Amino acid sequence: MLKNKFFISLIMLTLPLFLISKDALKIGKISYKYSVDESNPKASYYSVNYPIFQNINKDLEEQIYFDLEITNKKKDIKDKELYEIMGEKCFNFINEFKKNEEDLKKFDPEATPHDFIYDESFQSKMIFHILAIQVNKNSFTGGAHGTYNTKNFNYDINSNKRLKLKDVVTNVDSLFIVAENKFRTVYKVPQGAKINSSGFQFPEDKFELTENFLIENDGITLLWNPYEIAAYAYGQISIKLKYKEINDLLKIKILRD
Repeated sequence: MLKNKFFISLIMLTLPLFLISKDALKIGKISYKYSVDESNPKASYYSVNYPIFQNINKDLEEQIYFDLEITNKKKDIKDKELYEIMGEKCFNFINEFKKNEEDLKKFDPEATPHDFIYDESFQSKMIFHILAIQVNKNSFTGGAHGTYNTKNFNYDINSNKRLKLKDVVTNVDSLFIVAENKFRTVYKVPQGAKINSSGFQFPEDKFELTENFLIENDGITLLWNPYEIAAYAYGQISIKLKYKEINDLLKIKILRD
């Protein structure tokens, strides 16, 4: 049987004073960790933590859990059910790892067994009535290097929906122009040169916006994960569009200067 540790904590977010009430949204985390040897900090492990909510619209909660790939659409999921989901995903990950190790051993009997790492965690922040969630995943199951990625999600808790770029700005085409200019400046791609001339790999050699964006206190961060628009060695690629740079385009009034 897997040994595990189970922690639940509920933490009230820092909210503007006019939003704080007994019905204010609260968010905490539920954590699950399995280690093959708890006495060895370098031992293989599987670790995840998921958000838990109080005072949230159930349809919105359902959408968040679906977006974060925690569960299929199921309303009013309980903390215990989340914990069971974590355990099931842990077992599936380890079983798949063992199967791959067995296949490798058949192919190469002299192959050295690998360790494994899986780490998934979330961070969240309230920007007025916008809930911004960032999910970071890091895993290693052998090979030259591990894999990692970050996914960002933004929700309007007034309208109870996930925000896309078209919900944040009045004109996505205009945002495209600002974002490409910012990208060229940050990554030193000369104006007039092909966007891939500096080693990037945008499809058809044309800059593209991404829906992987995060609403922050001072601007909107656009992020591309490894392999999306460049080789793994480039790492994560991101640009931040400060609100003052796109002030005239902002559809959400509270984000304007």
